[in-house]
Amino acid sequence: MKRVFLIIVLLCVQIVIGQTETKHFNIIHDGKSLGTLDASKTTNGDITIYESDTKIKYHLVVAIDIVYGYYVSFNDGNLREAKANITVKGNPKTNTKTIVTNTGYNFYSDNELQRHIPETSINHSIVQLLFEEPVGLSRIYSEEHGTFHTIKKIKDNTYVKTTSNGHKSTYHYKNGQLQRTDTDAGIIKFSIVLVK
Repeated sequence: MKRVFLIIVLLCVQIVIGQTETKHFNIIHDGKSLGTLDASKTTNGDITIYESDTKIKYHLVVAIDIVYGYYVSFNDGNLREAKANITVKGNPKTNTKTIVTNTGYNFYSDNELQRHIPETSINHSIVQLLFEEPVGLSRIYSEEHGTFHTIKKIKDNTYVKTTSNGHKSTYHYKNGQLQRTDTDAGIIKFSIVLVK
């Protein structure tokens, strides 16, 4: 009887604390590993938090280390806050955040207001593509840039996301789970491949 009670208590604690799903990806360029992307999705009631950490090392003329960190929270499916921090060779390159307001969202870069986004709600952002197939979507919010990217289904379970400057990423899903992305970042082309 005590054992059954303990199991019930542990299950209740897990439900109250929330559930976390994690994904691990390798970043590949020309058949070689450039780094890793680790992401988590934690759901606790109406709150869902996405976090991702990316570490990239590559050599163009000199060795370059890039670290991306994203934190995005939704409340009942509506974006509440998004933060993107990027460092290159240990130096800050990008520090942006999006915060919900009474009249939409404010987008900040280096803690300075850049623009107001008069959307009543933002329901989809790029970090979600790591966990959810973008069925039926035509645009998606960029946490880093504070703009919307277009997204288009090109065949079953395959989508192309296009940035405002024309860079494209192709997302491949299987059973609703992201398997691979192929990205043209301008200077470099790379793939992000699911490990587990």
